[in-house]
Amino acid sequence: MYSWQKWRIVCLSILSVEDVEDVYTIGCLITGFLLVGVGGYLAYREIQKTSAAVLAIVRLPGMYDGICRAINTQTEMLLELNRRLDVILTLDRRQVAVPGLRDVMEGKSAILLGMSQWNSNDLVEQIETLAHMEDQSH
Repeated sequence: MYSWQKWRIVCLSILSVEDVEDVYTIGCLITGFLLVGVGGYLAYREIQKTSAAVLAIVRLPGMYDGICRAINTQTEMLLELNRRLDVILTLDRRQVAVPGLRDVMEGKSAILLGMSQWNSNDLVEQIETLAHMEDQSH
């Protein structure tokens, strides 16, 4: 008999059948605890996903209203700027001898064509520049 076999016989002879059952019982309890923990985590994660989806559906009307308000505000601003440009050009058309009238007309068309590329501050500056040109022509 070699030395490892002697050692194994000595160690196993100390353990009784009840002790081996206890080791298996504790092992099964630990394994069960880990499985319950992993299952609980997966269930928690799935509940979180479901609640996030439900909250997104609940918040959807508010987001829709916010987007509509932003679009309406931008449209109103563009309409107001277009109205101001029309007023300035109407004033310039009344005066036949206005120097640079053609430049002003071409400026309006350039402003209207590039309106989507500029923000509202740029448009306001352009309108103020046109108004200033109109004031200088008087």
